[in-house]
Amino acid sequence: MDQPDEQDSIEFRPACADDVPALVALERANMQSLVETHYPGTWSDLRAAKTIQENLQRTTVAVRKGRLLGFYCWQTDKEHGAGLHSIQVAASKQGRGFGTQMMNSFEKEVSEQGIGSIVLAVHDGNPARRLYERRGYRVIDSDGPHAWLLRKDLENAGR
Repeated sequence: MDQPDEQDSIEFRPACADDVPALVALERANMQSLVETHYPGTWSDLRAAKTIQENLQRTTVAVRKGRLLGFYCWQTDKEHGAGLHSIQVAASKQGRGFGTQMMNSFEKEVSEQGIGSIVLAVHDGNPARRLYERRGYRVIDSDGPHAWLLRKDLENAGR
């Protein structure tokens, strides 16, 4: 995987309501075929938009030169601390280190809020699973017949 160079640096900002259509489009582009492979007929733009809107205060947009590169959206999880709902990188930017930068930002944000662990679900066949496992996420359970629940404990939570 290539690492982003200076010209590829990204900025993070809180998402706003005006971002939601673009975030849903990015999630659809990256996830619809994977979801439909395992759960035919279940993809819903409305459900994706609702989840993002309900967690807008915990949604961060990654931009470079004013262009959307990706986003992450998370929610609190009573049992595990923080639950990563979605992290998406534009297809043209995948494999260039942007996912790593976004995960760094996400984990820092969660840790600064004093939350000590993160869980996420990943579908079978999703190449992002390799990124998560390289970052120390470990399978703790299945999340339905075609997905896995992963967890990472954060060492510096609240510091």
